[in-house]
Amino acid sequence: MYSFILILLIIPLINDSPEGIYEMMWILYLLPPILVLFYHGYKTGILTGLFCVLLQSSYELHEYFLHPEEYSFNNFNVTFAIAIAITTVTLSIGFLMRHREKKQIELEKLSQDLEFLANHDTLTALPNRRAFEQRMDEALQEAKDTDRMFALIFCDLDQFKNLNDTAGHRIGDLVLFEIAQRVKQIIRGEDFISRLGGDEFIIFLDGVSSPEEVTNITQAILSTIEQPIILDTLEYKISASLGIALYPQDSIDPSMLLQHADIAMYQSKARGNGNYTFFTPEMGKALLRQTRLASGLKSALARNEFTVVYQPLCDAKTGEVTSAEALIRWNHSKMGLIPPNEFIPIAEETRIIIPIGEWVLRSAVQEAKRWHDAGHMIIVAVNISCIQLEECHCYQKIQQILAETGLEPQFLELEITERVALSNPEEMIRILNNLRSIGIKIAIDDFGTGYSSLSYLKKYPVHTIKIDRSFIQDIAFEVRDRAMLKALLIMAKSLNFSTVAEGVETPEQFSILSDMGCNVVQGFLLSTPLSGEEFFNFITNRRMEEGQLLSSLG
Repeated sequence: MYSFILILLIIPLINDSPEGIYEMMWILYLLPPILVLFYHGYKTGILTGLFCVLLQSSYELHEYFLHPEEYSFNNFNVTFAIAIAITTVTLSIGFLMRHREKKQIELEKLSQDLEFLANHDTLTALPNRRAFEQRMDEALQEAKDTDRMFALIFCDLDQFKNLNDTAGHRIGDLVLFEIAQRVKQIIRGEDFISRLGGDEFIIFLDGVSSPEEVTNITQAILSTIEQPIILDTLEYKISASLGIALYPQDSIDPSMLLQHADIAMYQSKARGNGNYTFFTPEMGKALLRQTRLASGLKSALARNEFTVVYQPLCDAKTGEVTSAEALIRWNHSKMGLIPPNEFIPIAEETRIIIPIGEWVLRSAVQEAKRWHDAGHMIIVAVNISCIQLEECHCYQKIQQILAETGLEPQFLELEITERVALSNPEEMIRILNNLRSIGIKIAIDDFGTGYSSLSYLKKYPVHTIKIDRSFIQDIAFEVRDRAMLKALLIMAKSLNFSTVAEGVETPEQFSILSDMGCNVVQGFLLSTPLSGEEFFNFITNRRMEEGQLLSSLG
């Protein structure tokens, strides 16, 4: 703009003839479109410059043809050409400078956007793991300098996978966003919440004065998460399990603090939904043990550290041994005997349960065939996990094992828990129907301790329900326990199920169960779990005693 004004001032000086006024009029005539060009960019500037040159050329030609003898190319041509050239160049430079400034602004905004994406979760806009780790490093340095405490709260939403599966991922995402906003409003200004991924969040409480203050904030977080969420006119209720680790009590290492908070969270989940737990050193020892067990499980089969034992099940009326439950035992080479309830969950989580379960099934079926060959037609019951059942070739593998050993399918019973039965109902029903179609029996283990949903019993091809020991242990002196047991037995009989009472340990329990009509009993009163050879001797001796009793009566 300033360059153009300078041109207007210079032109009269270039040509001080009377024609200079005429030239100035031309420049003023072109001033409005040039000013417009200044604000409309480079391409428009070039086109208008060409237009001006053509306009002047047409004027010159017009004058030349009308008065060729009088016309002469004067200073006006040069002056106007210079004006057009300088104006066009000035406009172009101005446009390029503005274009450069615009691009610089765009690049700065793009850089800011990339920086935000690198440090924030795209769904909730919360800081991500990278931002959390940076904040942790800063907090550790500040804490060392000021000798103050801070807390990490590991938050995992309960049963979130079920919500995603039933309501859909869109609803799941909206729930995650809502939870994030709620927690942001609860925590203090100096705190922050980060999403680590999935339904896992980490909450950083800076400068806390005591564990009691952490407890108050944690309870407020749980309370706000548990408030119903209304989406598409439907109400969703969510709970969370929280694990807490404190600096510097639990660790001064950031990765260990996060790991300790994670461990404490799993302890909360074990206690049930909607709980919080502070990390303790004992939890760290438990994690170390679990790590060692997970490592040992990978080679336990190759090292022949597993054995199978068999616990007898007897008819509640006659005392005759009708079946045996196959139970796995692990004798670790360095840690000794490991209880099944400790290593089975680890085996399921790592999916090592698939080869281990197949080995147990094969061992039990082979042992049962030995009993049959000796004349003892005993049913063998084997526990099978959800992971095994969902494994692609489970049905074919079971058929193959039966064919290889020669055991007839009706002498194999597969025990599943209620949790397994309801994990994927449609698929489980299909798989179990296939197994039942070839004669294999299906039993529900630990009945009454899981979901206890009676609706699934009419859909599943169940042959037997095994009543959990918690319903048995107090029936000798608790009226309500006897009433509940009686109701279970009546229901099972009406549905044509065979019933097994687990954990029978006293003659009183045995007598009550027999009088109530329970079909089969199992427990230490009859026998502890036995090795294959011991079980064979047990049923052989019991058969001899029954024969001697019948002979004496005869």
